[in-house]
Amino acid sequence: MCVAHSIRRLIQAALVVSILAFYLDVKRRYTPVLQLDSRSQWRPTYAPEASGNYFKPYIKHPRPPDTTAVILNWSRLPNVVQLAKVMCSSLQDTLAEVFIWNNNPNALTKKDLAEAQCPGYMLKIYNSPKNIYFQARFLACARATTPYCFIQDDDYFVQPSIIRTMRARMSETTGTSLHLLPSHEMLYSRLSTIEVEPTIRTLFAWLGYGTMTRRSEVQEFMGLLETLNATEDVLRMSDNYFTVLSNRLPELWFDQNYELGGGTPFTVGTVGEERNNLYIMDAGSILDSLAMQSSQALDKDYPYISLPTPNTLEDISVARAACSGSPCVMETNIELLPAPLEYSVSLASDIIAHVKNQFIAIGTNTIEHYLRCSPSFAVDVDPQTSFCSAADAKEGDWISLDWMIPSEEALELALLVDQLTVEILKHCQFESSVDGKSWQKLSKTLKCSKTKEESLKECSIVLGRNSLRKVRMVLERSVPHEWTIHEMWLRRSE
Repeated sequence: MCVAHSIRRLIQAALVVSILAFYLDVKRRYTPVLQLDSRSQWRPTYAPEASGNYFKPYIKHPRPPDTTAVILNWSRLPNVVQLAKVMCSSLQDTLAEVFIWNNNPNALTKKDLAEAQCPGYMLKIYNSPKNIYFQARFLACARATTPYCFIQDDDYFVQPSIIRTMRARMSETTGTSLHLLPSHEMLYSRLSTIEVEPTIRTLFAWLGYGTMTRRSEVQEFMGLLETLNATEDVLRMSDNYFTVLSNRLPELWFDQNYELGGGTPFTVGTVGEERNNLYIMDAGSILDSLAMQSSQALDKDYPYISLPTPNTLEDISVARAACSGSPCVMETNIELLPAPLEYSVSLASDIIAHVKNQFIAIGTNTIEHYLRCSPSFAVDVDPQTSFCSAADAKEGDWISLDWMIPSEEALELALLVDQLTVEILKHCQFESSVDGKSWQKLSKTLKCSKTKEESLKECSIVLGRNSLRKVRMVLERSVPHEWTIHEMWLRRSE
């Protein structure tokens, strides 16, 4: 997959040609494949004179490795080697196995991946008799010996810390996959959310940017396709069916968008886009048919699909972004798109038409703002980017940071913000939690100081040593300024 084909879909769907010029100017990271590095440029402070000795928190999830990473190989073997190298060197505490499914007719051996330096027990290679496209990743996961699978394409890099965080999050979710998406794909997935009362609520999301799922879910999905007597063509394009046919609203996280490139993308040009659209609409048609059977109380039990849907639209009201370089996730209820969005459709097969109508409805300015002000920019270790709200701060807005496991360290929450956001923070109540359910008000006060950037302030608040896992700020009164957060991070002091 590549950003170019996603750009074309945005333009075609929205019918707004001007998006292209803007999108190409959006700051994006491109990581050359030969320079892949699992480290991050974490900074303890942006203040010219630090008032204390700050260190990066050390957060470890105490469990044996129970996840299989699945990577497909077709035309980007150098990428595959480098991805395997990072996984094997940095994720032995999380990954039990790195499964390379080779769809290329040229067979691979472990000698071809010698540069990855993977322990023999950790690397598995399967040479497919033929190219079965995206069906391969589901078969690989279904054959794994671990309860969890991490799936990604070979032209994208996901930081090890993010993979750890995703695995930790999966322990708290039931029956849903977790998808990483760069902002342009997140926008598409959000606008693809549909509701057909009373039984259907679903959306479309790609898997290749990084997806954590349960092996049992994948096995049930493959079982559903078998029960439906899916054609070979449908099986090969399983990606287009996975989220839609679940009839659930999976958890979506903004990612940091590290592209590797190389090779030839599978989806190229309008023909490729239309092909994907047809398969997604077909998934919707199948869902319509199964929902109809369910409403008629036919005695037929299908695996994987949830009928009626277990979700409400409130389940997508929180935006989440994976932190760069640290095992944490930022969460917020601040609206990123105009409300209310339209979700209701007559049939699930209308999903593509619905997306196009949604793009037209929100308009170019909203699209530009969404891409420029992604929540991931608040946790990307880059002070030049920022998360900014689409409207003025209002009472009840909240932003939180979750590091997934209680820590006994002496922690502080730090924020790099503009002066107007300092005014917003003055009206926030800061709270901490050990489980994300019960919250305690912090007794300490927020302190702000100057930075080398005259327009930015560094604010911090002491969290203490109370076995904390989450911290959040809740706005107690509306303020006529937009939120603008350049960085948000944890640090420990000694």
